[in-house]
Amino acid sequence: MSSSFLSRRIKRTSDLLKVGASDQVSECEERSRSLRGLYERLLSDFMVSDLDFGRAYVTAEEFFGSGRIRFAGIDRKCSRQVETLLRQGRKYGLGGCIATQRIAYLNTNALQQLHTYFVGTLPRPYDRSVVSDTFMIDQGILEKTLEFAPGEWLLSSYIATGIENAPIFIRADNAEN
Repeated sequence: MSSSFLSRRIKRTSDLLKVGASDQVSECEERSRSLRGLYERLLSDFMVSDLDFGRAYVTAEEFFGSGRIRFAGIDRKCSRQVETLLRQGRKYGLGGCIATQRIAYLNTNALQQLHTYFVGTLPRPYDRSVVSDTFMIDQGILEKTLEFAPGEWLLSSYIATGIENAPIFIRADNAEN
């Protein structure tokens, strides 16, 4: 009787594992389908071919209050202006790109307006914490950035991938090779 009980338990466990593995395979296939054409979609979203420079100039002049712009270091006024630009820019077909080596110094309200994130190596624990809190990326995933080789990135973009809060690892070819 105990061997038949044990056999039933093993079979049940085996069946559960098969269903779980099947679900994982299905999920991977679904993610793979959503990633097809990723680079093309990303590039088409970033490239603007019909930008009206006159309208963009007028908008920038209204935003900065002058036709001449001086950029100082990080300060509260600049931070508020960048946040406003990122928040309101979509109304005018404008987007923003921020590149930094120390994300901890940036305004998290402004960062939350960005919809596509490329995250490289994050050696400082505080920077990983800010990225995790701001972009809702699991801390364990961000720990893996410590192992990145040059050209390896973490990409998080619901718009480009269709996957919410689930970053994927990508490798960019060296353009100089």
